[in-house]
Amino acid sequence: MNGDFKKVTVAVYQGIGSEGSTPLGGLRYKTGASLALELGYPRAMLDKIPARALEGFVGADCLASTALEIADNGRIPEGFIVDCGCGAGVDSLWLAEAGRSVISIDPSDAMIGRLTDSAIEMGVSGKILPLLAAMPHLPLGPDTTSCVTMNGAANLVEDKRELAGELFRILKSGGVFLAADITSLEPLDETVRNDAYAWAYCIAGALSPDEWSSILAGAGFTGIEVRVTETFLPLGRIAIRAVKP
Repeated sequence: MNGDFKKVTVAVYQGIGSEGSTPLGGLRYKTGASLALELGYPRAMLDKIPARALEGFVGADCLASTALEIADNGRIPEGFIVDCGCGAGVDSLWLAEAGRSVISIDPSDAMIGRLTDSAIEMGVSGKILPLLAAMPHLPLGPDTTSCVTMNGAANLVEDKRELAGELFRILKSGGVFLAADITSLEPLDETVRNDAYAWAYCIAGALSPDEWSSILAGAGFTGIEVRVTETFLPLGRIAIRAVKP
């Protein structure tokens, strides 16, 4: 991703609020509470999230719920869950409210600010460690966590092979990687691939399900599941689960 793409991406995520925006092709790019409800976030949980965080929500699935289900089944022991590309922090706040400790990583200081303020307001700041950092590099040691979530952020990373390697490195043996994002179900035109706003809206960086499976397998992951959860050709949404053996 060139410098212009990075500038546009930062500007988009600094400015996203509850009313959303309109990306290429006239597709409605929902954000905030309307998107969270559409993705299955329970209203009772959203009512606990401060408006400052909820207005900045961007995601592709209800990942916090999936992480907590795995945790309740004993697959995620006590310890940090890493929320990569946490944005305004809705997932991080939900996990913290449920008693989990979270390392929340995002490259936008505006989003980290929303999360920090909201964590204080909810009384869960002691459960959340916000880190300002740009992926694919993750400022964590090897074997740090048993779970990494990445909700609508992977497509903002140009080198996904390096990202997969970093995710594998920080996960403990048996650890789970959970992600959700836009996927390309049909080939995308090169004009889209080379458009800065298409990158910012997670379209230009979209991979096919098979490409994701190949990259994760190449990094060493097993038990790889890449499931299409919604189709709006040429794109769709996917949910990803992979395990570090």
